[in-house]
Parts: sequence; C-alpha cells; structure tokens
Amino acid sequence: MQRVWGFFCFVNIMWLLAIFGITISLGPAVWAVTKPLRKVLELVSTWVREAVVYAVKEFVIPVVLRMHAYGVLEVSSEQ
Repeated sequence: MQRVWGFFCFVNIMWLLAIFGITISLGPAVWAVTKPLRKVLELVSTWVREAVVYAVKEFVIPVVLRMHAYGVLEVSSEQ
C-alpha cells in the first residue's frame, strides 16, 4: 500500500510540474493572442455595468420607494 501511495504521489507531482511548464511556455502567447478578445470583453462588461446602474437608478429605486410610500412593502411582508 505504501509503494502504491508513493507512486501516485510521484505521478501527481510530475503531472503538476508538467502543467506548470506548459503554462509558463504557452501563457505569454495565449495572453498576446487574446488581446482583441479582452478589449471586446472589457467594452461589453462596461456597457452591461452602465446598463445595470441605469436600470437600478431609473426604475428599481423609484418603484421600491413608491411601494414603500404607499405601504405595499409593509402589507406584503405581514403574514
């Protein structure tokens, strides 16, 4: 049992070192190739963030404030 466990630990360590070596080798190339994709993702994430902030400020907050002012939230929370 000890030999089998030691073999699996050795294989796992070699596997981890192989993954680390591949990452070091290919990482910079992948980073350079995906630059246009990163720009697009940055633009999309900015657009989505601005849309969510606009929706919350213009729709969600006023609706919740009106519901609070007219007692809708208080009535709906009582059981």
